Amino acid sequence: MAFATVVTGCGGGERAAVTAGTPQLKSLLVACDQASSQRYQLTLLDSLGGRGDWANAINNDGQVAGASSTPDGSGWHAVVWNGTALTDLGAAGVGNSIAYDINEAGQVVGLQDTAFGWSAIRWFQGGATYLQTQPGGTSFASGINNAGLIVGESEPTMNSLSHASVWKNGELATMSTVGGTGLGVAMRINDAGEIVGKSANAKGEERPTLWKNGSPVDLGTLGGPNGTAGAINSRGQIVGASDAVYGSGFAIRATLWDGGKVTELATLGGPFSAANAINNSGQIVGWSADAGEHYYPVVWRSASAAPVAISSLVDVPAGLQVKELTAINDRGQIAGSAMQGGTTRAIVLTPTGCN
Repeated sequence: MAFATVVTGCGGGERAAVTAGTPQLKSLLVACDQASSQRYQLTLLDSLGGRGDWANAINNDGQVAGASSTPDGSGWHAVVWNGTALTDLGAAGVGNSIAYDINEAGQVVGLQDTAFGWSAIRWFQGGATYLQTQPGGTSFASGINNAGLIVGESEPTMNSLSHASVWKNGELATMSTVGGTGLGVAMRINDAGEIVGKSANAKGEERPTLWKNGSPVDLGTLGGPNGTAGAINSRGQIVGASDAVYGSGFAIRATLWDGGKVTELATLGGPFSAANAINNSGQIVGWSADAGEHYYPVVWRSASAAPVAISSLVDVPAGLQVKELTAINDRGQIAGSAMQGGTTRAIVLTPTGCN
């Protein structure tokens, strides 16, 4: 797959062309962090023709996994975008399907509606494999690493309590919670096999959780009862959101967990924020409220950096408004969604240089 050329040189002087995906790209992004702000080119992805599309993950080849609504508005199909072109993974399934993650080999995981409820599923090279589910229950897969280990959740019966789950070679194993019983949801897994998500403690609070070798660890919060660890990179850095004390109650704040330390990420001045993804350079995407409690998709160049509203970093075509940033790969490409005339469209933002 061909990628755009990125032009370096943040402060004037000699400019050098660097092909996206080469090792030099990481240096480009760090240089921009130090000197100014990275700029992006927005690419609108193809659609099945319905009223909405969502991008949920992006790998280092720029392949994007997500979902697109059908032209007749009857449901959703899991899809993968290569460049702007769309492949309908859910066309052969029954009912709705959604793709949640994609690894470097192009293996995609998500959920597929069946006659018995939702089922976790893996798509690869034109084929689909339903993953093991508890008898009479439902499941969905939300993450896959490069070894093909899959994580998600499963329920013993429809609409029962969710169990954090991992699939190895298609076989299901459930994981315990920080409280021993109760709700558990696994969200993502890195190549070291470290799994993140949330699980219930003895009080029934939903705690951000790291599973190492199947054992749950309560990561802690910013002072409140609840939180979710939503993404983990290969360095073991984890991002998500957790409750922080705010007035007489709590406010959800973007959170980084790194080496046993819990760090609150800066906001645009408002009380609320959340981090959705982190790459291996430590760049983070998510959203933040400003002082007037208006919400914006943002990029944190590092855990110590102030967030930057993506609208200031990209020339958005007329009629589009970027609404969400969901994933970022090691090339700095960001997957997300934008509104176009009342329709949600999947997008990719590709680094192009510095302000």
